[in-house]
Amino acid sequence: MSETSEVPRTRVYDAIRVLETKGLVETQHSNPQVFRAVSVDEAVRTLQSEYVGRTKSLRSALSGLDPTDDGRTADATHEVWSLSGDQGITSRTHG
Repeated sequence: MSETSEVPRTRVYDAIRVLETKGLVETQHSNPQVFRAVSVDEAVRTLQSEYVGRTKSLRSALSGLDPTDDGRTADATHEVWSLSGDQGITSRTHG
């Protein structure tokens, strides 16, 4: 795998562990270890389930937020500031 993907061997094992925790790879704990990808159908079901779960969680979290009504029109723009350093942060928070 390392040669085919041009990924260092140690990094391939890290990637396999991540895929294993997601249910996309099965590991036979033998010497040497043997790795097998799950079937395409099983991988799709696993990824769909994860996606649905995350979107439900996101919907639930977002539905708990109330939009602020400060009298502005719906088409008002919202400012986003990128600050760094003590002076910049202090100037925006104190006034």
